Amino acid sequence: LSMILALAGGRPDSVSCVGKRDLHPNVADHTMTQLAFYCGAVGVTDPIHYDREFARRAGFPDAVVNGSLRVAWLAQAVTNLLAHYEAVGDLMMHLLRQENRVPAFAEVTARGRTVHAEWCARVFAPWLDARSGVGRRRLSAQLVAICDVYTWHLLRRQQGLTQRQTTLALLELLEGTLS
Repeated sequence: LSMILALAGGRPDSVSCVGKRDLHPNVADHTMTQLAFYCGAVGVTDPIHYDREFARRAGFPDAVVNGSLRVAWLAQAVTNLLAHYEAVGDLMMHLLRQENRVPAFAEVTARGRTVHAEWCARVFAPWLDARSGVGRRRLSAQLVAICDVYTWHLLRRQQGLTQRQTTLALLELLEGTLS
């Protein structure tokens, strides 16, 4: 187990490094100054996108992130996720293939599944928060599957897509699921 942890960055929770680099469309994680600069740069003039109080008076819980900025943040999150898989995806697949035979591997993969689900919940919160009940659970399961290391492995290793083509494939899958 220590060898695996060393290869994975030395910590049992090192898989969460993706979460430290992800960019997701939650206003609370970005300053209003960043949003205002973006809106000014692209000509967005509706104050619901940069004025929290105005957005709240209009019935929104917070400022509404502009659609193109949300897409940019989503693309960055996917890029970060795939960079993580490029670095440790093959090791992750090895652990997953052995988890039923090696209890220590099962502990690591169980933690990885939890971290992955939490990452998806953070990154896709705006889309998940718009749903409830079984619809929310189904969307969450779809997003976890699309962003899973198995999907990366299938596209990169089994289908032979390049890193760029894998990124585009995941973004297209997400676009279809989130639309």
